[in-house]
Amino acid sequence: MTTLGREIDEALRDALIEEIGKERYQLWFEAKTRLSYHAKVLTCNAANAFHQDWLRANFRSALERAAASAVGEVVTIRFAVDPQLVSEEPISTNLEDTDQTVAGNEPKKSRGRLAEKDVDRRTVNTPSTMPGASSTSRPEVRCNRAYASFEDFVVGHANRVAQASSCMVTESPGCLTPLFLHGSTGVGKTHLLESIWSSTLKRQPAARGLFLTAEQFTSLFLEALHHSGLPSFRRKYRNLELLILDDIQFFGGKKATLGELLQTIETMLRRGGQVVLAADQPPAELQGFPVELISRFSGGMVCKLLPPDLQMRKEIVRRYVSKRQWTLAEDIQDLVAGRMSESPRELFGAINRLQATELAIDKPITLADAGEALADLFLYRGRTIRLIDIEKAVCDTFGLEPKSLRSARKIKSIVHPRMLAMWLARKYTRRGLTEIGEYFGNRSHATVISAQKRVSGWMDRGDMVQLADHACPIEDAIRRVESRMRA
Repeated sequence: MTTLGREIDEALRDALIEEIGKERYQLWFEAKTRLSYHAKVLTCNAANAFHQDWLRANFRSALERAAASAVGEVVTIRFAVDPQLVSEEPISTNLEDTDQTVAGNEPKKSRGRLAEKDVDRRTVNTPSTMPGASSTSRPEVRCNRAYASFEDFVVGHANRVAQASSCMVTESPGCLTPLFLHGSTGVGKTHLLESIWSSTLKRQPAARGLFLTAEQFTSLFLEALHHSGLPSFRRKYRNLELLILDDIQFFGGKKATLGELLQTIETMLRRGGQVVLAADQPPAELQGFPVELISRFSGGMVCKLLPPDLQMRKEIVRRYVSKRQWTLAEDIQDLVAGRMSESPRELFGAINRLQATELAIDKPITLADAGEALADLFLYRGRTIRLIDIEKAVCDTFGLEPKSLRSARKIKSIVHPRMLAMWLARKYTRRGLTEIGEYFGNRSHATVISAQKRVSGWMDRGDMVQLADHACPIEDAIRRVESRMRA
């Protein structure tokens, strides 16, 4: 604030600190703005348009009150951009110093992962207990399952390179960065991410790391953009030693978030940090991503995971049965491994059904019993389910006109069946998110992700849905649609 007279300069500074607090003043004004006063107009010069808009939205009233107090009369506030001002915020080397919010009133959080209040509003990604983690170094976070590890990951031709690369980044962080894992749903991407996370924290309990889905990163970024402030967000996330992001295809088309992600990754890589990413497509096929990011992804280590082969599936079945402390005849295990060929999740679902069947009949299950219990699942493996098959089955079940799911209409009687159709498309086809979204009315892949979550939520709660002539539980509706898909 060199252009103001010394008395006005000091008075305005003191008045502004009184209005917004010293920490917010240092964060947003000191060395980052230039104030000039002339003819009852106080001009606040910012380094860029974003900074200018943020000051206008959040500090106009405080500046008006501070200026009136310093000058002794009502002052008009004007905002402008001065590119000569320095706009890059310094990156602290201590997360304890950067976890405070812009308001400066909240206590410091523990070093390392996100604070508990940040994790609680997200889905998974922080274990309640981790090897090597002490109760004093990390907040206790509720989680309903333990994290996966390399020990329980079945390795074969379909994933050997991805598994070896994941082990390397835990043993020598920064040697392969960014590590980019891609493959269809259920082939083990998230398993490897969780293994990297748990193994790294076991080796380095004090490591500064973060494990998020792309959706969570976006939500936290938008919250910082509109409320808590980007400088605090950037110091926190760009100062990490390990950043793991899952389902990054969710970022497609989100220009502001992608820009922030690019800068975060660039800063981490310059500092020798390890970045690990996972998506359902290779970098070159990601929709809505800038070429700079795709180039950065491709410049690291890109690994594709394929569906498991027969020997891998047999081992997966064997381990899963053992984990459930259950005895299942080897010929039945071979039946499951031989007929369920898409992903480990299908194998788990088949085994769960067999165990439930055994409990229901109250005797050890036989090969014939297993074949009967899994007949509908085996039928799907015998033919290719197309998007048009799903669309027709859903429309018939819900009494809708053909192709109504592709329309732009947003009434509940069409939106809910459309969500269910997208959920079924993800379950029974190998189409990508973008393909499914385009088929059902040129909708974004984010809409498909949202539909998956909504339908899963309905199933968890046992919600009712309205069919053509009556309401029924969501699981019954799904069975009816699946029956029509088989016809």
